[in-house]
Amino acid sequence: MIKIRLILLFCLLLLLTRLTHLTTSVNADGLSNKVYLPIIFNPPCLTSAEEVELAQLLVQDPQQQRPSLTCNDILAQVAHARAADMAEREYFSHVNPDGHGPNYLVEQAGYVLPDFYGDDPTANYIESIAAGRDTAEATWQQWMGSPSHSEHLLGQNSFFKAQIEYGVGYAYDPDSPYKHYWVVITAQPGP
Repeated sequence: MIKIRLILLFCLLLLLTRLTHLTTSVNADGLSNKVYLPIIFNPPCLTSAEEVELAQLLVQDPQQQRPSLTCNDILAQVAHARAADMAEREYFSHVNPDGHGPNYLVEQAGYVLPDFYGDDPTANYIESIAAGRDTAEATWQQWMGSPSHSEHLLGQNSFFKAQIEYGVGYAYDPDSPYKHYWVVITAQPGP
């Protein structure tokens, strides 16, 4: 019975090492005494209350022209990283200080955009950004007052209406110029 349990335990550990990285702590005398099995969970699509609130405004706006919108983990991760990057590096632009725009960044993260979006590393056909407003509602109202932003966010033409996946990002840094940074990425899945 003990032999079967040991075999099962060994198989379980073997399986876990294939699924995760196995780290062993080794004493000075060469004997291991601890095994850590980090389990990496995929974060939820939206990681903060601010992101959830902004996503609700995007999806539930009565003027939304898209038939449906689905939160995409990759787009959400890039949107969140974009907001954090602007706060940390103290800039406000669709193109980061490294010369990369949102189209490039989502593709580098593994999202497949349609081929006709091209491969310009500074291109932006997918992102709206805002900074300075401390609530999702105030940010949404700012965007709705801008024809180009409302066109993008509400899918008011056939190009944007085809962008049925989204991600939302928010970052707050009291030491940055605008303190609050908001990003919405919408994209049309590629082939």
